[in-house]
Amino acid sequence: MKTEAIIFDLGGVILDLGFEAMLARFLELGVTQQQLAGSRFFDEGFETGLVSADDCFSSLRALSGHDLSAREMTDAWNLMITDFVPERMAVLETLAKKVPIYLFSNTNAIHATYFKPLCEQQMGKPFENYFTKAFYSHELGLRKPYPEAFKKVLALSELTAKNTLFIDDNANNIKGAARTGLQTLHLSAPTTLLDLEFNL
Repeated sequence: MKTEAIIFDLGGVILDLGFEAMLARFLELGVTQQQLAGSRFFDEGFETGLVSADDCFSSLRALSGHDLSAREMTDAWNLMITDFVPERMAVLETLAKKVPIYLFSNTNAIHATYFKPLCEQQMGKPFENYFTKAFYSHELGLRKPYPEAFKKVLALSELTAKNTLFIDDNANNIKGAARTGLQTLHLSAPTTLLDLEFNL
């Protein structure tokens, strides 16, 4: 089947996720993993823009019983984002010369505000310049794995599902994409973006 465009996930595909570092920092602040999971940080509403960062902070303060500052929580939450890998970004640049490439990430306002300038600082190039278009769930108002989210991205990009490859590390997201008719590639550890071969 012909591949005319590629849609990439961000965390676990382009960037590794520092989940353990994030949890460890919150624990230092007196917040357990159970309390963090019960806060709005992992709420679908946060990743679809329906829940604000302030609401997340208030929720976590109430659950943990600690009067943490917004800065403390933001810094801890952003430990989820790791450094950019130049070799992976070079793969994106190479692919972009052959087919249009897109990004579709389940993310939130806090992380997006952090990783965009981090990319420019580390790579010398704005993150969104790597893609024809980048889509973020908190701006789109829809998130993976729901088929409606993929359909919206396809419509806004004027792409045909059967001719578009979607790459994600999350099996549920892959299933949602497949239900939409997208070509799919489940990138599971220890395989990385550098191990893939593209026949375009």
